[in-house]
Amino acid sequence: MAGLSDSERDIDLFGDEYVQGAPEVWKRLRSECPVAHTSRDGGGWLPTTYTDISSIAYDTERFSSRDVGVVATPDGTSLLVAPPITSDPPFHTDARRMLLPYFSPKAVEDMREVTRSIAIELLDAIDPSDIVDAAEEYARYLPVRVIGSMIGLP
Repeated sequence: MAGLSDSERDIDLFGDEYVQGAPEVWKRLRSECPVAHTSRDGGGWLPTTYTDISSIAYDTERFSSRDVGVVATPDGTSLLVAPPITSDPPFHTDARRMLLPYFSPKAVEDMREVTRSIAIELLDAIDPSDIVDAAEEYARYLPVRVIGSMIGLP
């Protein structure tokens, strides 16, 4: 990142430096350039502090999720849109209102044993003699499996 001016940083989110050491990259960015810009992969801004990220998350007028698509069509619309959790109001508000009952304290308590069972199953599948990426081997599957069981998937 040395030699680049102001907010521009050469950040390759798919490169070894980032993949192997993302926390260190973010720590360095927070101290050197709290809101960095990269031109890679179509370009983008990388806010790194809680204050900046929080401000951005709640400012849906200037920072919208409307155009968060993976594949754009020739007319510029996205084939895939942001899921409810990352969408803008009013869709986010309506989706949240519809989903909240399933995540109330009582509903979550009712899922305690199912969640515990899934967590134990996932942990048991991990080889204790290996060093593993807990996010990859465990955390990414737990919410999907729990929510799947909430809607009746095996």
